[in-house]
Amino acid sequence: MRMPKAILVAGLAGIATALLASCWRPIFDEQVSSGALFYDKLGSPFRTIGPVSMYSQMTDGIFLPERIIDAYNGFWVQKESGYVNLSFIKYSGGSYTLSSATTGGSAAGGSLAFADSAYFTTANGQIILGTGSGSATTNLAIYTFTSGSPDTFSYINPSLPADGVTKILGLGATQTAGNSAETLAVIYLNTASALEATNYSYTSNGTALTWSSTTYVLQAGAAGLSSFGRAFIGADGTGSALYYSDGGTSVLKWAWTAGLNSAPATISMRDPLVAVLSNGILVCQGKDYLDAYRPDGSEIFSRPAGSVRFVQEVDSSGTDYCIFAQTLLAPQDNNGNNQVYIELWRIPTGSFSSLGN
Repeated sequence: MRMPKAILVAGLAGIATALLASCWRPIFDEQVSSGALFYDKLGSPFRTIGPVSMYSQMTDGIFLPERIIDAYNGFWVQKESGYVNLSFIKYSGGSYTLSSATTGGSAAGGSLAFADSAYFTTANGQIILGTGSGSATTNLAIYTFTSGSPDTFSYINPSLPADGVTKILGLGATQTAGNSAETLAVIYLNTASALEATNYSYTSNGTALTWSSTTYVLQAGAAGLSSFGRAFIGADGTGSALYYSDGGTSVLKWAWTAGLNSAPATISMRDPLVAVLSNGILVCQGKDYLDAYRPDGSEIFSRPAGSVRFVQEVDSSGTDYCIFAQTLLAPQDNNGNNQVYIELWRIPTGSFSSLGN
């Protein structure tokens, strides 16, 4: 069972009225209306962003909120035709607009486009991707909002391990419990074609990045990894674990120790892995289902979530929160532009498991 994107069919005036009503909800196909129960679990959205006017060819994107607990702004991310295009949705003067992405205050000439989309992922309010020329596998960049300037963004370039990188196979970031630090995981092939993994620690505003002093060689049985996917380092009991997913329903797991050269465990899941929370919970999401698993692979819950997506985890004064988003389309305005609305929810990370009750 899979759910189409929710589409509002009311006129613009009707939308404005509906947004003020406490009972407002998008309209669902009756076959998947059970997903509407998920809204009751999340409660009321803390923010409805919109309307945002954009051309129809831009509506097939995802909203990535800025990395704060009370987001008004965010990246609008599109991946198409071999490019990753970044724009901003920002709030100013009581309205929302879609604007070109800029860096350091310099215009980027329209939406900033990266040709290296094969090595691209989103995590916790950031764009993480391989950069450079050719195969784009020898450099990394983490793009995040510049603190205090939501209409610009900054980026940092991690220094790669000394033995070189010829192909990136996994990228992903995990929030550290109770503070603003994060861990970036990287799985890659070195110049000797050995499969390795390393990690970086940095603050949530993309500064003070420190490369781990230890790089682990992965067990040869995992050398069959050939597709770019997500990589995460998350809590696992009293230690940590490294996870890799190529977007399918099987996840490889290693203990994040020198024992990485042991054979990885394989965890089977219903949907692709999209995040590892600060408390170690594995978050998986398909087209219309949200799933949660413990680090050992046992299922916590799997339930319809409609078109609501888990988007990130953020820290606020020592408490971690999970952020969810839903994008809604309204009819075109008089200029032929589509109207986009985005609803945002947040719950404490400690309450995530209760979404299955």
